Amino acid sequence: MRIFLCLTFFCLVFALCSQPATADDALIPTAGHASDGKPINFSVSGLNKAPPGLKTEIVSAIMQHAGLPQNFTLYTDPEVANAAAVILVDKEGRGRRALVCNENFLETAQQASAERNWAPVGIIAHEIGHHLAGHSLIAGDWQPRSKLAADAFSGFILYKLGAKLDEVNRTVITPVEKQENNPSRDQRLAAVRQGWLLACRQQSGTCDSEGSAPLLPTPTAIDQGAAKALPGKTETAVTPAPAAVGPADLLPFPDWQAIPIKFGRFVIDELGVLDRAARAAFERRMFDLTPKNQVEIVTIVSKDLHGLTADEYAQAMLRQLAVGSKEVASGAVLLVAPHEKQVGMALAPGLLTALGDKAATAREQLKNFQEFSLITCQGNCPVEQTAMLFHAASFIADTLSNWDFSVLYPKNGAIPAGNVATGTLRLRGKIIGRDATPQLMPPAAPAKVRETTLKIADETGREALLSLYPEAEKLALVPLTTGKSYQFIVRELPPTEQMRHFEVLNYAELP
Repeated sequence: MRIFLCLTFFCLVFALCSQPATADDALIPTAGHASDGKPINFSVSGLNKAPPGLKTEIVSAIMQHAGLPQNFTLYTDPEVANAAAVILVDKEGRGRRALVCNENFLETAQQASAERNWAPVGIIAHEIGHHLAGHSLIAGDWQPRSKLAADAFSGFILYKLGAKLDEVNRTVITPVEKQENNPSRDQRLAAVRQGWLLACRQQSGTCDSEGSAPLLPTPTAIDQGAAKALPGKTETAVTPAPAAVGPADLLPFPDWQAIPIKFGRFVIDELGVLDRAARAAFERRMFDLTPKNQVEIVTIVSKDLHGLTADEYAQAMLRQLAVGSKEVASGAVLLVAPHEKQVGMALAPGLLTALGDKAATAREQLKNFQEFSLITCQGNCPVEQTAMLFHAASFIADTLSNWDFSVLYPKNGAIPAGNVATGTLRLRGKIIGRDATPQLMPPAAPAKVRETTLKIADETGREALLSLYPEAEKLALVPLTTGKSYQFIVRELPPTEQMRHFEVLNYAELP
């Protein structure tokens, strides 16, 4: 089946009617965007939770190889052409993620994978990639960089499902008419290839030939249960029993121009020195933590910092491996570099807000491993020493165990009136003032000292103050400019001079 629709992100915000109803039967969708860029509408009457079964196995197979827990509910709707990543908002303004698919399209993708026609599978993987990365900041607006990141994730998954590089190239089909702000076919093809090559280089030395057959990898070490093999495929790989240490991992070269790709690992050991059983147990804990509060913590033993400091390298990997939810900036990278005798840490703004000065404790625990345990490993860290490496991540996980990263969606993104605390929410506003950028300070400096203060006004004229960490602008790759309008994900702080005050977790420029 030829697929004439591009792999795009449908980020739709759903409004609720005022009649009393349950969360599910009260969801009424507003207009979104189809894959050709034209507005669409579909009724909630056709929206049904997809039961487990043959037609949903393609989604299960993708998640099995993603290495991350599923953070969305799967629905079917006959009015959706193929697949759409959407946000459902209840009457209290709480959002939850949903993947809405055409039921016939799910079946088509299931059958097509057996025939090595990967285009339908790529569409579903693309939309899942949007959800796993948290690309729902801007509702209904085109975000070219987010689409390329989802394309890269699609290529990453297609390798793991058995697609060859030349077969992956044929999954990128774009509309005849060029849409404004839409990535070109060449850009999207490069993104898909980047994802495929990253997955391949993790497991094979022959990744450059167009027709090279990929190794059929085993699923992630995190056992995700009931996902079955795709039709027509023979599972030849068997997960071996744990050895003392596992094989060395491979990280991508740090590059701020590279498209971020969800990596799906919570521990990355480039030296291959960590005890495999201790590592697997810890990864299980980090995997279970993620769906509770959207926090992702990745621990790295680095082979080469490529001329960067450990903090700079950790920051590069935080962005490049798309750690945490982009929406609420809830990722952390903790890094030990034995050859350079450094430790590094990168915390996304959401975690900086949550941890505050406690972040220094996590850094000290990394230093303890670097200075004491790693020396005694002699290239083969036993269980006790391996466990010590994970103390820093465990401390962050314990500190954030009750932290709530769920997002509220006020109508039209307006600044709330009154003095009722709101938690984390999405706002729209124009920057009408900004403090002078503070002097450059080391990442270890207290977070509050490194903040900039913004003043914004929403479309009603209501004003608020926003505190901004330098890390937020680094991750967004879009500078904040006075006079321009943005959409922000923020967390409420105590008011300043009778004005609402928020901490910026993430943002994107409005068109």
